Amino acid sequence: MKSLLVVVVVLLAVARARAQDTYTEAVWNTFVQLVRDGPQEPADRHLDALLPEYDFIVVGAGTAGCALAARLSAVAGWSVLLVEAGRTEIYAMDIPITANLLQFSEANWKYRTQPSKKACLGMKDKRCNYPRGKVMGGSSVLNYMLWTRGHRKDYDNWEKLGNPGWGFDDVLPYFKKIENMQVEEIAADKKWHGTEGPVMVSHIPYRTPIAKAFLEAGRELGHPLVDYNGENMTGYAHFQTSMFKGMRWSSNRAYLRPIKDRPSLHVAKETLATRVVVDPVTREAVGVELLRRPSGLGATLRSRAASRRTIRARREVIVSAGAINSPQLLMLSGIGPREHLQELQIPVIADLAVGNNLMDHVSAGGVLFIVNDTISLKAERLYSGPIMTEYLVNHTGPGTIPGGCESVAFYALDGNPEGWPDLELMLISGSLTSDVTFRDGLGLEPALYDELVHDGHNLAVDIALDLVSISSRSTTRGSGTIFPSPLCFQMFKPMEHLDSWSLVPMLLRPRSKGRIRLRSRNPLSKPLIDHNYFEYPEDLELLVDGVLETLRITATKPFQRLGTRLHDTPVPACAAQGLAYGSREYWRCHIRHFSFTIYHQSGTCKMGPASDPSAVVDARLRVHGVKRLRVVDASVMPEIPAGHTNAPTYMIAEKAADLIKQDHNVR
Repeated sequence: MKSLLVVVVVLLAVARARAQDTYTEAVWNTFVQLVRDGPQEPADRHLDALLPEYDFIVVGAGTAGCALAARLSAVAGWSVLLVEAGRTEIYAMDIPITANLLQFSEANWKYRTQPSKKACLGMKDKRCNYPRGKVMGGSSVLNYMLWTRGHRKDYDNWEKLGNPGWGFDDVLPYFKKIENMQVEEIAADKKWHGTEGPVMVSHIPYRTPIAKAFLEAGRELGHPLVDYNGENMTGYAHFQTSMFKGMRWSSNRAYLRPIKDRPSLHVAKETLATRVVVDPVTREAVGVELLRRPSGLGATLRSRAASRRTIRARREVIVSAGAINSPQLLMLSGIGPREHLQELQIPVIADLAVGNNLMDHVSAGGVLFIVNDTISLKAERLYSGPIMTEYLVNHTGPGTIPGGCESVAFYALDGNPEGWPDLELMLISGSLTSDVTFRDGLGLEPALYDELVHDGHNLAVDIALDLVSISSRSTTRGSGTIFPSPLCFQMFKPMEHLDSWSLVPMLLRPRSKGRIRLRSRNPLSKPLIDHNYFEYPEDLELLVDGVLETLRITATKPFQRLGTRLHDTPVPACAAQGLAYGSREYWRCHIRHFSFTIYHQSGTCKMGPASDPSAVVDARLRVHGVKRLRVVDASVMPEIPAGHTNAPTYMIAEKAADLIKQDHNVR
């Protein structure tokens, strides 16, 4: 499916609105205007139109790359080339509710992990989908716009690992510099928030009754309501999002659109960096090899020959291609684990642990709750005439909810006295049965979704009331109960006509780490991704605790007033093992099947001192042993923050821009 899928969806909704709604002319005019406005970003330059040399070449126009290119090209006398493998960001991509649809477009690299015996067991071929942005703006165009910084201890820990200047007091000014906080009561706290940055941050303009009940449930259970990007992180809150007036605010929109005509910045789109050129004698990065292949309807068979060119960098090459593509490019360039490169007959420039330390925030999916009323988010309602009319005319209503995500709770289940959370509960006012695209986007095995199960039961939601306290960390807690019933049923298919929602537990401080490796020397081959979820049993146990906590929450009065009940059909493979539904043993099995990524891949070009054998870049983000080469993106994170990674990636880019200017004696 092409990137225009979202446009088609909107067009269909508008067509329906034209037949049904009194606002048809306003809707149609709005839609036409969106199309006519076209891309408001720097123009694409074909390889033939590029200069032979630039001061800086930035590879990857994602969250970090856009910010870095904007900051560096603002320096008088500096020229910057920004290279992006993807296409233009179009306005239809900025409709928050359609975030999941973008995974089916050409704006997604569509990576899949290697088969696993420990996780992703319910996915096709036991492989999880890893969506990553391939578009101007990168994953900030594909993500769900959830704005969290992480905890103070995350960054103090970075510094303790041998990275001076990365403690929380050092990075907080950059978080504030990025931010243009639109929530009045939050913006008033000047100690923690900024109001003049390029990235708009706001609350979602619309809230479902489910989101309101969630905060009420938190209060009933004794949890505070917090600004989780402020002094205290643990507690309940509605999400802060990178949105403005109901529309996505990507890095492209924040940093590049305001400077789209800046002469010192050139952008090459639909162009793949295939190798960083490093002088083998001096070990200096001197340029980048680029590949452009004609695509789209206008590309004839005769014109499909690839176009190649090498562009030189006077000062530095900066790799900002993300936690999958950055290590891939470095290894293709001879920078990586010696043994692996030699196996592929790639000349070794620097023997570094590139591709190791892969981290992600894995979650426990597939836990669904049913409600009696039509208050959840369902595709047939969301893309109906009235809702899309409201969005297109006013940018209000359910269409402003980013992929269905509304609210959040942060827990420190390990009892950390500083409130350093290890678990996040993410409220989604829909479920994988609300829209077929959720099932397909996750890569769920169709047979599991539809499969008939013969060892059934009937579990009441009040199992939550009998749960033992999760304060004990024993792995043998909870005996569970089997409710015998000789029924034949399907796991999810019958749910499609019901209103349902999800409360997704997310592991914030994983111990298990994976790795990235090259599939071949061919830069067009997708790399091998081993997520290695649940290598450490503690990670799985914490997610089990998270599921049990969701059951406690849904047993509160606010949710019971909505008629909330657990969808208690077991995973067939878990039922076949005779595991008691509701026991810790059952939930371990369930989570291994429904291991969902939250798209926070990071750490594969780890920041650390030269004395650290796992480090790839130093504290100034310079690649160890290679001059004039830096990595600036989420791959440099030595440990993943206890929060979503988009805001920290902006912070890394802003700090990197200052480091680069300092190193080149620019104030």
